[in-house]
Amino acid sequence: MNYTLSVLESRGSFRGSGGDEMRGAVCYYIEKISNAGVKLTSETIKVWQEFLNVCIVNPEQFVGVQALSVEALRGFSWQYYTESNPEMWSHIVEHYISQLRHEFTATRVGSALALSVLPGCVLSQDTKSLLKLLTPCTKVQNKSETSLAECRVSAVKAITNVQLVCPCNSEMRAQIYRVLLECLEDYSTDSRGDIGSYVREAAMSCLMKCNKFTLSKGHPTNNLTPVNLTFTRDLKQQLVRGFLQQSVEKIDRTRQVHWKHFIIWSTVNLSWTVTTSSELLSLFYRLSRRR
Repeated sequence: MNYTLSVLESRGSFRGSGGDEMRGAVCYYIEKISNAGVKLTSETIKVWQEFLNVCIVNPEQFVGVQALSVEALRGFSWQYYTESNPEMWSHIVEHYISQLRHEFTATRVGSALALSVLPGCVLSQDTKSLLKLLTPCTKVQNKSETSLAECRVSAVKAITNVQLVCPCNSEMRAQIYRVLLECLEDYSTDSRGDIGSYVREAAMSCLMKCNKFTLSKGHPTNNLTPVNLTFTRDLKQQLVRGFLQQSVEKIDRTRQVHWKHFIIWSTVNLSWTVTTSSELLSLFYRLSRRR
């Protein structure tokens, strides 16, 4: 097991047309070994981490390999990165942050997705700075970045993961909510059409995760006790308005994502701001008139 990668590399298994398939298979192998909790040597952990880093940020490989490597990193990091061995992962966050503004879209996407699956012990070293660096990645900074919706979607997932796994204070949580609410206003377009819809859908999904975590007693995975974020009336209205706006979008997929989350959310939390069915119908009517 400790020599799996070295043997495959010596045989040239990662070269040629079948190289991507072999990389995907190795990522799957790493994921399952990690989930099983197999004890590994420190040298093996280092070698596997380097392999996953290459698979995640390499812009020249098949997209499916990146997805498999991100899932492998999720299980790998949660299993083998602990507070007792910071030397194993101290450089990981810096490595992925440095790739967030890379010239290749695939590298940006991979780096942000990696940050969206890392555990709290890795991300909580400097949470405030991490949020500061991730926030611009969720927005269109200039005209040349309009079509990079995939990068913004990945950044939205990463910034949500920060709230779910890191000990954030109320100010940080409020900042995350503001960022996600701003993403609901992403209507950027290119030759493919309304590509901003992918960002809005990701923002809706992530807002649901944040709501569930903020209003719960703790996180089921890491046992963090969430800070009591005060849902002001203004924040409540922005949440409801942002969600309901997506219910009247022209894209069927976007409306489907909205109703998938809104129906679940409304059974618990909509009573904050909407107390009667007539008030809800009035909201829908005003939104439909605006569209």
